[in-house]
Amino acid sequence: MLFVLGLFIYSNPNYTRKNGFSRSFSAKTVKVINSFNLLHDKYYIAGLSKEHIHLGNYENPGVILRLNLNLPIEDTLQLKNINQFKNKWPLFRVAVDSPYVYLGEGVTPNLLRCKLPDLNLKTFIKSSIYFTDYLPISLNSFVMKTYNPKIGQNVLFKENIDTSSVRFSFNALEKQIDGIFCTSGRLSYNRNSKKIIYVYHYRNQFICMDTNLNVLYKKNTIDTNTYAKIKVAKIGNQTTVSSSSVVINKYSSMDEKYFFVNSNLISDNEDKKLFSNSSVIDVYSIEDGQYNFSFYLPNFKNRGLTDLKIQDNKIIVLYKEYLIIYSISM
Repeated sequence: MLFVLGLFIYSNPNYTRKNGFSRSFSAKTVKVINSFNLLHDKYYIAGLSKEHIHLGNYENPGVILRLNLNLPIEDTLQLKNINQFKNKWPLFRVAVDSPYVYLGEGVTPNLLRCKLPDLNLKTFIKSSIYFTDYLPISLNSFVMKTYNPKIGQNVLFKENIDTSSVRFSFNALEKQIDGIFCTSGRLSYNRNSKKIIYVYHYRNQFICMDTNLNVLYKKNTIDTNTYAKIKVAKIGNQTTVSSSSVVINKYSSMDEKYFFVNSNLISDNEDKKLFSNSSVIDVYSIEDGQYNFSFYLPNFKNRGLTDLKIQDNKIIVLYKEYLIIYSISM
């Protein structure tokens, strides 16, 4: 069975109805400290280091655009030994955990690695488990998501290369409808806190886990959508979700203390025009998952947010072909 995994995150929120919750907005200021015109909108944030932002390329996974966090400097890294996988290029995604660069696709599956400044990729692992998402959490261990046909849903698992072990977490993700799209979400990890968070796209919940995928807590985001509002259809041997499905949480990231969620829902106490011209960020405590406050990131040149990462009181935001670096005092 094939799954069309595209997430329809650009549909406009419904401004005309009450959503049953309110936001508490902080007086904290967000200031632009650097900006880049990337010329193309084919990039995503693959990873951060102390000095650099690494951007992956949806069209050519062998190219990484590297930007300086503090200076208007950029250069291009051309990964080597990738042409042999050219037929799989649309499936590959880059993850940078400096100095290591990973290139993975979960259909074969394959995971390649190189260590900067060396750009020669080598097969790092040939996993026997197909995966739809992966996240490096240490030099030789990864958190991955896969579809388990026995229970009919996505599950998370940890693969450790040193011990050749695989550890599944069957109680982290919870099936509501189809087990695939109803559990769709985004993984985040912070090395200092040693915590992993998975937030659902279509419902108001996130799960905090330790590095062995033991669930520490499950908390709700401040909206009231406890059940995924999705419409799933089968077209031949493909399963897809309709564009009318309601996305709750679009993008997310975390630092040592806070979890940042870009919500797609307007609260009852917000100005509709301000909401439509901004991206609202809800902030939760990593310690216990409690909601703290919200703030806005304004649209840039009429473009909404398309990816974000948090590091050292800096917010790195993609607006299609533009990248903006903000500072925020936490």
